[in-house]
Amino acid sequence: MNLTHGMKVTCEIEGKEITDAKISKDADGSFFICQDKKRGTGAENKLGYKYSWEIGNVESADDLNDSAVTNLKIIGKTKDISDIKSYEVGDILVDENGDRRKVLGICDLIIMLSWSSDFERASPLLYTTQELVEEYRFLEELEDTLIGKELTQTIKGKKYKVVVKEEIDG
Repeated sequence: MNLTHGMKVTCEIEGKEITDAKISKDADGSFFICQDKKRGTGAENKLGYKYSWEIGNVESADDLNDSAVTNLKIIGKTKDISDIKSYEVGDILVDENGDRRKVLGICDLIIMLSWSSDFERASPLLYTTQELVEEYRFLEELEDTLIGKELTQTIKGKKYKVVVKEEIDG
């Protein structure tokens, strides 16, 4: 199992069960488990969680020898665009033309999206899942693994524009 930035996981950290967590990868290649239960070394991007726990430059879950992390498991990768429970703030939706919008908020049965490819501005339109299922799908791949695509990465509070030339392992 290869770990990637943003991957949802469950695990145990020093015996404490963590059921809601994501993997974060720093610019230096170090991986962290971001979650709200166990304080550890701080990741550059905690992905919206309070704490992060460093697991180092691991290639897979089998390499977790010295991190006090056990039972690391990836959880559900597929999302159903017609199910409001599948949506999370930060999800990226893509239409048939390749235009992307970020989920900025969810309120009851309404989804608030960003403008197309401008994730910092909210669209004035509100959507139901029935409206979105006709035109959009979830972007399954993470932004930082898309070859030849431009993305913005925040490192130590500064934003950098990055164009991914090739995918590397790790």
